[in-house]
Amino acid sequence: MSSHFPGGYEAISYGRATWLFHMLRSMLLDAAEHSGKKDTGRGIAEERFIVALRKIRERYEEERSTLVNC
Repeated sequence: MSSHFPGGYEAISYGRATWLFHMLRSMLLDAAEHSGKKDTGRGIAEERFIVALRKIRERYEEERSTLVNC
């Protein structure tokens, strides 16, 4: 938070959040690849990621998302 860049903190934080979701998805897919069940494992990893996103959306659907509640 700076008077020189009043919206800078939110812009950087938003970018970090998208990278966090990308990283979590990638980690699930990597774990599936190393499990030895490439096709089945990848599908399960994708499904787990989608389920997690849905839970986040459902939990906070009545609220505005902020850095505090994510």
